[in-house]
Amino acid sequence: METSRRVFTRWGDESLHALLAAPGAVVWYEGPALHGALLVAAPRGVVAEARLLAVHDDADPAQCVAETLPLVERRLARRGVRWVSFSAPETWLRGLLLAHGYALKDRVITYARRGLNLEVGGNPDVAVVEAQPADVPGMVAVDRAAFEPFWRFDATSLGRALEAGAYALVARWGAAPHPGGGVGAPPPAPLSEGEERGDVIGYLTAEAWAGRAHIVRLAVVPERQRRGVGTRLIAELFRRLRGDAAVREVTLNTQETNVRSRRLYEGLGFRPTGRVEDVWARELDPPADGD
Repeated sequence: METSRRVFTRWGDESLHALLAAPGAVVWYEGPALHGALLVAAPRGVVAEARLLAVHDDADPAQCVAETLPLVERRLARRGVRWVSFSAPETWLRGLLLAHGYALKDRVITYARRGLNLEVGGNPDVAVVEAQPADVPGMVAVDRAAFEPFWRFDATSLGRALEAGAYALVARWGAAPHPGGGVGAPPPAPLSEGEERGDVIGYLTAEAWAGRAHIVRLAVVPERQRRGVGTRLIAELFRRLRGDAAVREVTLNTQETNVRSRRLYEGLGFRPTGRVEDVWARELDPPADGD
């Protein structure tokens, strides 16, 4: 099947062994011959993303999808998954997904910026520090406030980012010392209702390799958006990246419909690379009794 004309792949950081052991792995045989395979990654929160759908050239693609996709969906629904997604499916696959209730969820745009110097530093009332395992619940709370369920990260995903040694920063409102503090220093920044000084109000995770850094996630609670928190997080990331002489470019992805984030990134010098990926998804039916 390696030479099949109908192969969809969107590999992540999982090993093939892990994908084959996951509940989203199904192979389809006709007699002794392998005619198709579907591999869906372990869920990120309530979303599971397809990594592979391959159909043998002698097999019917519609039959392959009908034999594999509903089975995987039922398995995942029993484990609390709400959506299955396909990123940038090829033309041959889109019609088959439509027939099974999938639709375009959004388009993801890739941005890039050359150089690590910023003319702005963000809000001085915001302290940005390296994230610790104890910050994960606060980061999860930020995600829940900032994103609809489809785009959220869960504690497992965020914990992995910290364990992997990636760049992980948290922002706290009103915790940053003012320059020249003491007598005559400005008063601490006011807090929102129910907020405590030092609460996590935003976070950023990023990875770096081969001369490039990629911002995996930037999230800020809605009541603190447009207050310089996101800029402060990016500025601190850039400051840390300047210690890595190999990094020359920073990239990130964001949804086409996320106009506010796109304005932030463009205002900081990020520009679209021209790469746009369609994200197709279907919300799964709740598992039936006895399913």
